[in-house]
Amino acid sequence: MKRLFKVLIMFVLVLAFVPFNSSITEAAAKSYTATVNITSGTLNVREKPSTSAKKIGYFNKGAKISVYVKNKEGWATVRYKNKKGYVSAKYLKYSSQAASYDKAYAAESLVVKSSPGASYKTVGKIKVGTVVKVYGAVPIGKDQGNASTAEQYGWSKIKYKNKTAWVATYKLSFADPYKWTPGVKTKTINEIKKNYVSKNDKVKLEKYSPGFYIMYIKRDGKGDWQQLVGIDCKTGWYHG
Repeated sequence: MKRLFKVLIMFVLVLAFVPFNSSITEAAAKSYTATVNITSGTLNVREKPSTSAKKIGYFNKGAKISVYVKNKEGWATVRYKNKKGYVSAKYLKYSSQAASYDKAYAAESLVVKSSPGASYKTVGKIKVGTVVKVYGAVPIGKDQGNASTAEQYGWSKIKYKNKTAWVATYKLSFADPYKWTPGVKTKTINEIKKNYVSKNDKVKLEKYSPGFYIMYIKRDGKGDWQQLVGIDCKTGWYHG
């Protein structure tokens, strides 16, 4: 019998702030990748965010560097020879951010499909317990009146052997059950509002149980909050 495993894994990230002259490690801060974008010469690295500060080094044109803080005053905190330094932010070109994903685990053996559906070509299998990165889903919208079969719907987009592929969502156990799968929230919420919410109504979302939210509505912005629909944040399935 198919079973739906839902495992909530909580991570506590402790960020250590390094002193000015201390080494910067990858664990100390989130970094961005940027390219030195100058027409000629070099980009100076300074001890403090000021043109009058001591120069401690430089980057050549086209160099790929790690940026830890995008400062407001036109300076960027960077990594230079494993130490903190500052460069003029106007000479940096940031790389496109990596695609966001929803971390999950294979709760059951996964059959990998070429497209979102059981009838499509099988391109492989993924073993139980394997970490799976979910990059999107096909928001499935309103159910057909049967809330108990919600877990049977929905396909999650993954990367399999460097190609886009699909697996059944209900066979995944998500590290953060309340995180919306990329591409699902906006389309689902907009569909619900279009079908059930009037101009003067007010709505709010609240966590209900792992993987599910409840949307509440206050008609014409008055009275008590009333339950409108329950929503699966991984598939966009909703019922109410």
